[in-house]
Amino acid sequence: MPKNGSGLIVGIDIGGTSTKAALIDPAEVMEDSDAGVLGRAKIETEADKGPEGMIKQIAKLVDAVCEDADVDREKVTGAGIAAAGAVDYFEGVVLNAVNLKWNDVPLARMFQEATGLPTAVDNDVRAAVYGEQRAGAAKGARDVFGVWVGTGIGGGLILDNELFHGSFGTAGEFGRGMVLPWSPPGEGSVEQVCSRTGIAETLARLLRSNRESILEVPEGNDARELKSKEIARAYEKDDELVCEVVDHAAQVLGIAIGGVVTLLSLECVVLGGGFVDAMGKAYVNKVRESLLRSVFPEEVREVKVVPSELEDDAGPIGAALLAARRLGLRVKSIAAAD
Repeated sequence: MPKNGSGLIVGIDIGGTSTKAALIDPAEVMEDSDAGVLGRAKIETEADKGPEGMIKQIAKLVDAVCEDADVDREKVTGAGIAAAGAVDYFEGVVLNAVNLKWNDVPLARMFQEATGLPTAVDNDVRAAVYGEQRAGAAKGARDVFGVWVGTGIGGGLILDNELFHGSFGTAGEFGRGMVLPWSPPGEGSVEQVCSRTGIAETLARLLRSNRESILEVPEGNDARELKSKEIARAYEKDDELVCEVVDHAAQVLGIAIGGVVTLLSLECVVLGGGFVDAMGKAYVNKVRESLLRSVFPEEVREVKVVPSELEDDAGPIGAALLAARRLGLRVKSIAAAD
């Protein structure tokens, strides 16, 4: 149950495939991330419903997490939402979300109108990294870079214990950085080389050229059919082709992250996302090895490179903690952490 004087907050993570929600006791979650999550709920993301239809569906998650936690709805004092894409966090507007087909959607206002709850909004990966820094794998670190690898690649920066947005509010778009500038136009970004989608497309191309593998050419030559778990199983079986492609992507990713670590002299890097979760420690170790070889000076090799600890809860927890802080809700330990 919530601590005396603490309000509960619903944290919501809107993904391209599913939307996850959790009921958070912010004061408790920073002490014990498991105990601080009181209830959970999940629905399929239905982008075809449009913003209004989707928000009506997502609003129902407030009652669902309260029911799962066996908590009265009146105890919920606010909501935090993590959304993929470019977000104006100050105004609570989703500027552009490709997977959702949203442009200039005033998400904070619309969700507050639908639920009556004060609402804060931020980018999904930024929120997840904030959650890890406050309550997960990077707890206690003041300078953190988080990289989430999945269908695409996103990033989030925490500098001197503050979530960094930059002058234009878009800091963290790590996946769009170029790592292979000699590639054809429109190719060669971190995301195109190192994401699950990029790895799957490379594997599909090599499979079509008759390279041997326990994987099969995707049906209809659609690389999206090669899922993270399928790639991970082949990697665990030391499939030569899969190991070649995944290890190359991990090496490139490590070099790219190493440049950020060198530039900002960061103490911690967190790797998260569906592909990282599926691949496990062996993949994280490959990225770490590449990163440590590329950083400068030698002292920077003390940087910690760790996998996400909160996993699916990272987005909801981070969104809830951001909401607690930005909305000035009654959570005294949030202020104490700063």
